[in-house]
Amino acid sequence: MRPAYLSKKLIPPIATKDGGTRRTILEACEYMAAIGKERELRPHWQQVRELMLQEVDVAAVSWRVRLAVLKDAKLDVSALSEPPT
Repeated sequence: MRPAYLSKKLIPPIATKDGGTRRTILEACEYMAAIGKERELRPHWQQVRELMLQEVDVAAVSWRVRLAVLKDAKLDVSALSEPPT
């Protein structure tokens, strides 16, 4: 993937229960690399991977990453109600 694509900001950032907030596509890639093979091979994460490899629109990738994190029960929903910093 191109560095320019990897540096695009997720809309909005995605907070997870298992480690901070993902703000860019690169950070989402790093998160995927760290979640372990079992989770990474789940269909929802494979969809995210395919979208990233195709370098699709950042809004679509953001939505799919958020959905994948939610399906894994790792989305920090408390962060959704906090005002942006």
